Order: sequence, then structure tokens, then C-alpha cells
Amino acid sequence: MAEIMPFPAPPLTVRIEGEVEAWLERQSRMVEAWIDRLVAESGDTRLIAVLDQHAAFLRQARLSVAG
Repeated sequence: MAEIMPFPAPPLTVRIEGEVEAWLERQSRMVEAWIDRLVAESGDTRLIAVLDQHAAFLRQARLSVAG
């Protein structure tokens, strides 16, 4: 059965923060790989721009988790 979290939720544990940081890193690498592929194949510049913004968001989120 799921546990109900108190509000405000307690801070993430170090283990979970590490898992989140690793997940953000994987997501960032995947988005950057798509950007590289789209650039190489002269893909839609609007899509490349949106993915670039998303990659920047993921990098910032990872820095926030890393602390």
C-alpha cells in the first residue's frame, strides 16, 4: 500500500538525490544526442531550439540536485 507523505514533504535522502541526479544526467545525454542528430540532418530549427532549452533545463536541474 502506498504511503501518504506529510506536507511539506521531508527532504530527499542522499540515495534518492543520487538516483535523481543520475536520471537527469541520462535524460540530458539523450536530449543532446537528439539535438546532434537533428543538426546533422538539417532538422527543424524550432524543434532543435526547444530541445536545446530542455537540455539547459535538465543541466540546471542536475546542478540543483548536486547542490
